[in-house]
Amino acid sequence: MVASEDHTLVTQNMTLLVTAGFNGDCQLAKNTCILLQQGVPDRKKSEEEPERLEESHRLVSTLSDKLLSTFDDPAVDWVGLANEAVKTIFCLCEVPDSILRDLVNKLLTRTFPPRQGDLLDNMEEGVDETPNNPLAGLHIYRLLSILGQTALSTLVYLDTCLLDELKRRAGVRAQMEEEKREQRLTG
Repeated sequence: MVASEDHTLVTQNMTLLVTAGFNGDCQLAKNTCILLQQGVPDRKKSEEEPERLEESHRLVSTLSDKLLSTFDDPAVDWVGLANEAVKTIFCLCEVPDSILRDLVNKLLTRTFPPRQGDLLDNMEEGVDETPNNPLAGLHIYRLLSILGQTALSTLVYLDTCLLDELKRRAGVRAQMEEEKREQRLTG
């Protein structure tokens, strides 16, 4: 509640939030993500563009590590954490698509580990293609979940960026028309 009114509170305590919030259980990490999202100023109320974090920021690596370390644990609410993590990355990061691409690639490798040899060699030898991973179903479910949230967040992100660009262009166009109108009146 306080963070939604005073956005500087979250940005000033980002290091503390990352340290304390992502070292606990998944519920604490999920709530930390929600708090970080609330720390971003509302676009409708604020004219200034919020400062975006680089790919190398500690928040990105800590959040990715948390998702990767809990991916195999069936007892945690991983999907809830992943959904909030994706939203947080889109709210705070400069290049969310690159960050999530790397994370999804790591999760894909965990879900579908690379096999030894060439795929064609395995097919010719009649190697059984069924995975030996007892968590395969859980991994696929979680992978599809994060892919869906990433797709949805990408659409929202692109829509927001497009809307901002259209507003900027309309402002430039109105300014140029105003300058032309002033030139006609003075000249």
